[in-house]
Amino acid sequence: MLMRPELRRVFWISLGLLSAQMAWVVYNTYVPIFLQAGAPAFDAHNSVRSLGFGLSAAWTGVIMTLDNLAAFFIQPMMGPLSDRTATRWGRRLPYLLLCIPLAALGLALIPLAPRGNLPASGFVLFMAALLLMVLAMATWRTPLFALMADVTPSPLRSHANGLMNLMAGVGGIIAFILGSALYKLHVPLPFWVVGGLMLAALGLIVWRVREPPNLTIAQPEAITLRALLNSWRELPQEHRRPLALLALSVFLYMLGFHPIEAFFSSYGVNVLGLPEADTGLVLSSAYITFIVFAVPSGMLAARIGRRRTMQAGLILFAVVMLVAFFTPVTAVIIVLLALGGLAWALIDVNGLPMILDVTHSSTQTGAYAGVYFAATTLAATVGPIVNGVLIDLAGRNYNMIFFIGPIFFALSFVALFGVQHGEAHQENKV
Repeated sequence: MLMRPELRRVFWISLGLLSAQMAWVVYNTYVPIFLQAGAPAFDAHNSVRSLGFGLSAAWTGVIMTLDNLAAFFIQPMMGPLSDRTATRWGRRLPYLLLCIPLAALGLALIPLAPRGNLPASGFVLFMAALLLMVLAMATWRTPLFALMADVTPSPLRSHANGLMNLMAGVGGIIAFILGSALYKLHVPLPFWVVGGLMLAALGLIVWRVREPPNLTIAQPEAITLRALLNSWRELPQEHRRPLALLALSVFLYMLGFHPIEAFFSSYGVNVLGLPEADTGLVLSSAYITFIVFAVPSGMLAARIGRRRTMQAGLILFAVVMLVAFFTPVTAVIIVLLALGGLAWALIDVNGLPMILDVTHSSTQTGAYAGVYFAATTLAATVGPIVNGVLIDLAGRNYNMIFFIGPIFFALSFVALFGVQHGEAHQENKV
C-alpha cells in the first residue's frame, strides 16, 4: 500500500504536518508556562531563568486560543481561495512557500521576548511573535490538506489521512522528547530547532510534490470576498445536511479534546506534581499509541465504515477521560493517555475524509476541507476558554480538563447517527 504513487506523494506532504505538529507541541507545552509563571525558575546550574508574565489560568486560556481564533477566520477562506488559485506552482504550494517561513520565524522569536518584572514592551514583543506564528500557521494548513486530497483518490483518503496523522504523531513524539532535552539546555532551543525543521520540510515538499495537472480550477473568477462566500452558497443542497451534521460532530469531539493539549502541562505540574520539563513526556504516551494506530484506523474504516470507527473511538475516549478525572495518579494517567491515543486515532483519522467525501467533485476540495477546519478551530477556540474559567472557578483545579470531555464525545456520537454520506466512493477505486 505504501508503494502506491498516491501515498508516496502523501508521505512528502505529511512532512509539513509533522513539522507543524512539532511546532504546536513546543508552543502548547511552553507558552502556557511563560504566560503563567510568576516566580523565578532555576535550571540545573542553579541559574535564574526568565520569569513568566504571571497571568491567571483564564487569561492564559484566552491567549492560548488566539491561534484557534485566527484559524477559525482564516482556514475556511483559504480552502476556496486555493481552489481559485492558478500559478505555475499549482493551487496549494504558493501558500506553503509564503507562510511556512513566516511561521518558523514567529516561532523562533517567541522565547526571545523578555519576561518577568520588566517593562510592558517585553509582553508586546512576545505577543507580536506569537501572532506572527499563529497567523502564518493558519494560512497554510488548509491548502496542505487540500493538496493531500488532490493527489489521493477517494478510497485511499482514510489511508492517506492515517499516514498524515501518523507523521503528525511522530512529530509530536520527537518534539516532546527532543523539546524536553533542549529546553533543559537552553530555553529557546526547542523553538529554534523546530523552526529550522519546518523550513526543511517545506523544501522537501516543493522538491517531491507536483499537483495533478488535469484538475479544474473552481470558478476562475476574480478572487474577491464575494467570490469566496459564493463558494459556500454553491454547495449542492443534498450535501448541506450531512455536511452540517459532520461539522457538528467534529466540533463536539474537538470541544472535548483540545483543552487537554492546552492545559496538560499545567495539569502535570499542579495536579501530578511533575517537573515542568517532564509534562510533555507523560503526554507523549498518547502520541505513541496514536502513531501505532493511525494507519490501522484507516484500514479498519475501510472494513467497517468510517462512521462506525469514529463512534467506537468516541465511546472509548469518553470512558478514558472519566477514569482520568477520578484517578489523578501519574502511572494511571500514562496508561489512560495511551488508551486515549488509540481512541483518538479511530476518531481523528476518519473525520476529514468523511467531510471530503460528502462530494464527488474535485474542484471544491479546498472548500470542503475549510468546513472541517472551521469546525475544529471553533471548538479549539471555545474549549480552552471554557476550561480556563472552570479551572479558576474550581480554585485552579487543573483536573477539570477531564470533566466535560465525555459529555461532548457523547453528543458527537449522537450527531454521527444522522450522517449517511462520507464513506469512500466505491466507483473511484483504483
